[in-house]
Amino acid sequence: FETWVMSKYGLTLGYVHSPSSVFELEYMRGSLGFSALGLDIGKIEEQRLSLLWRSYGKRNAFGLVMGLYYNKLEAYLGDELLKSVSGNSNAKIDLMELNTIGASWGLGNRWQSKRGFVWGADWFTIHVPLVTLKESTPYIDATNNSTDRDNAKSTFNTLKRIPEFAVAKIQLGFSW
Repeated sequence: FETWVMSKYGLTLGYVHSPSSVFELEYMRGSLGFSALGLDIGKIEEQRLSLLWRSYGKRNAFGLVMGLYYNKLEAYLGDELLKSVSGNSNAKIDLMELNTIGASWGLGNRWQSKRGFVWGADWFTIHVPLVTLKESTPYIDATNNSTDRDNAKSTFNTLKRIPEFAVAKIQLGFSW
């Protein structure tokens, strides 16, 4: 479960550097449609590419995870908000996009059977945005409704600054 888009799925490729250290390249994505933070959002899509390092203790099950990520968040605005835009420019402004780079830290467990089956859980992870690479908000300039404009600005400022939290990320896989 994560803050902005509640559930995601993805793929992780790992390199076992030593029995207590693993480097991973992880791709996660998810989408959700709803109204949130005073904004009638038709749909939110999020994609994250992470370069992670896992460090395990002596028992080789409990570990720390840390690394860097690139995150792309796209919000497709709902029909109710697009009514406040005059003209036929709706198709060009229904998308608001935010791309960030940040750092991740977390705690989790991983286990592996003798046959190579791997299962685990990252119990808690925090993703802290550090740099905004792209912020595209054509709706803010195009809307005629000042309340909707203020809500959209507030929402994007929140997404740029507030860390994203993840709880109980379940992992299944195979190692050879």
